[in-house]
Amino acid sequence: MTAVDFKEITVSQLINLCLRRRTPADDFVELLRELVSQFPASDRSICHDLLHTPFTTFTDPLLINYITRTAVSTPPLISLPSLIFTLEASASSETYINVLEAITPLISSKKWTPSRNGVVSELIGVLERLLTRLAAKTAVFPGDENRGSTGQEAIKDTTTLFILAMCENEDFVKLFIATNQDQKLLFQKSLDLFVKHLHVTNQPLAGKLSIAATTKLSLASSAVPSDPPQSLPREELANTHPRNECERLPWLEAFLSGPRPKFGSPALNAHLKILFASDSGDEAISSLISSAFDALSRCVMTQSSNGNSYKESSRVKLWKVFIINRLPLLFQEHLPELPPATFEYALRKPLLLIDESALQILNRQTENEIDMMFSNATPFDIRRELLKSMVKCGLIENKAADRVLGAATFTSDLGISSDMMDDEVKLSSGVESIMEMINTAYDLEGAVRTVIGQVEEADCLTQKAAIDSIIKLFTAWIEQRETYKLRILCQEIALNTPVMNIMLVYRDPYEILAPLITCLDSWSYEDESNFQDNYTDFGLILLLVCAFYYHFKLDIFELGDLGETSFIRKYLTSSGTAYPAEMLGEENLDLLGGWITALFDTNGISDELMKSCSPVNYSLLVPTIFHQAVTACNRSFLDIDTLKGGLEYFFQPFLLASVVGALHWLSHHLWTLRDISVPLQILQTLVLPPSLPEEAVPIHKLVLRIGSAPVYYIIQEIMSRGNSGDMVLPETVDLVSIMNILAPHAAFREEL
Repeated sequence: MTAVDFKEITVSQLINLCLRRRTPADDFVELLRELVSQFPASDRSICHDLLHTPFTTFTDPLLINYITRTAVSTPPLISLPSLIFTLEASASSETYINVLEAITPLISSKKWTPSRNGVVSELIGVLERLLTRLAAKTAVFPGDENRGSTGQEAIKDTTTLFILAMCENEDFVKLFIATNQDQKLLFQKSLDLFVKHLHVTNQPLAGKLSIAATTKLSLASSAVPSDPPQSLPREELANTHPRNECERLPWLEAFLSGPRPKFGSPALNAHLKILFASDSGDEAISSLISSAFDALSRCVMTQSSNGNSYKESSRVKLWKVFIINRLPLLFQEHLPELPPATFEYALRKPLLLIDESALQILNRQTENEIDMMFSNATPFDIRRELLKSMVKCGLIENKAADRVLGAATFTSDLGISSDMMDDEVKLSSGVESIMEMINTAYDLEGAVRTVIGQVEEADCLTQKAAIDSIIKLFTAWIEQRETYKLRILCQEIALNTPVMNIMLVYRDPYEILAPLITCLDSWSYEDESNFQDNYTDFGLILLLVCAFYYHFKLDIFELGDLGETSFIRKYLTSSGTAYPAEMLGEENLDLLGGWITALFDTNGISDELMKSCSPVNYSLLVPTIFHQAVTACNRSFLDIDTLKGGLEYFFQPFLLASVVGALHWLSHHLWTLRDISVPLQILQTLVLPPSLPEEAVPIHKLVLRIGSAPVYYIIQEIMSRGNSGDMVLPETVDLVSIMNILAPHAAFREEL
């Protein structure tokens, strides 16, 4: 931790000092706590200092981490009401959005709890004022006059997601319900007003907020207008089921309302146990299916078509995976004794009552010109696909379609022959079969690619077996020290985002990543004959962990109880942080000097260096290596051509994964450095390498996918400032080409 003389420093000075030194957020919180213990300061004044740092004109990502960790630490150094009040009163809209986006997942995952009863009362008061001003358009942030309607919509959407997260926090909900009735009525009034205004720009989100207020906070139903959005015909907006036909389960939609699917979480099983224990089997089945179709319908309504083509969003696809593949398996798990006749009876009501116009929308799939050429193919029917899966799970008979949907719907059975059923029965041991196929394959990469490539289109039993196999292979290959096989599997999964999404329909992120995290934290797979393979294996396993962490916006606490010495904890919470020499220690200083000499001198990377420096230590040193190289170049100790020559080592597979750390360092560094010419030339070289070995091409794609988003948005800002004349852009850097390469990858960290 950074040494600080508290006799000579204020809170504001500590913040700026830590930002300059890129001190990790956890260390900053400890330093701030020690300072405040010696020289007390109110949380309102700390909030003011955090939000008024003169150090940078940008919103520094590290500063956002400081703010969120300060608010959720135990005990908190600033209260959430004070933070929200200060944000709304004096922060820029950009900072407001960034802070709320960072703190929202911490609230919903219960990393924040009210430290005292008065906190909830204060928070209700602050939110009541904020919602009223947002609805009346009197909440003015600095620079809002230039943001336009899109910026205002982003502020409202971010505020809504923050309140929805509050509704998922059990401690907040309990104290909210016990709050003074008069204060709740004032909050209800401002919420109703806000929901009406939100409905104009984001109807689905307004609906979610209204439902959450009713079901979670026990408030009267918010008055949401009933007019359909203008983008879709009224006849296409019919609910999948008339009211009161089947009981709705408002909690179900929450499992796919955030940045990732949560159908694999223990919380879903807890809800289902309560449902199946409180309702009769047929009523519970009908309610679950009805609620799932309603959620899919609302999700589809938000989709827009492009001309004659239609492309399903990831959320729509995942709702279909849940309905067609996951639901039958859940029924099989929770209702194993229920007879087929009961399932048939329970299926009939929710499936027959789906409105025909709604069914046409639900059955739409991604279209292209080739699909349109084969228009005579059997049309997709989501009800038929669900019934197929029910048959495969042994829950209904093969001829059930005629009895459930009527003979007029299908003139034949579901197309599942007795031979096919025999094959499916064998899939009870499908996990072992898939594992054996991969382990005995002559072409390991081809076998792994085949399994991963078929997951998306697989039926319910095969899909689950494939995902179970993947997780079992993680554990088995780690125990067998087969890190080469493990890296091949990790690479293929990380390259296939739809498969990553589907894995969370069945499993919790911790279940998937736990063996990999343990492997990386205790890495000891040294190969005396080939140190480069050791680095490559480590790097690709790490890239898969990073892919899950950033794509699904995981919190570090969701990865298990990681100790302070955990490599994964250090890497993910301080990725991109370059440390001053005095913080490194003698051993790391020697390693740093060895790497800089090897990369940017004539020595090259020796086996002796790689033997003395584990991939763990090297990965944590990468940002500091780049920082030292840029500093040396700026001081004329290292010329730019030599620096670029050293960067060529990073295009080899054994070092390429570590470029994620370099990109994160650049995203931090470009916020704070006045002379950005050298960092931009480094970025150009890393993004547009002159050449790549064939083996390195997919790794480079992964690196850009995982590490490019923060840099992408910073380059956008730099180009904007350059075009407006506020900044002189270096002529040696082609920013347009950089943006063109990064653009397809920037969406990887966006919501589904």
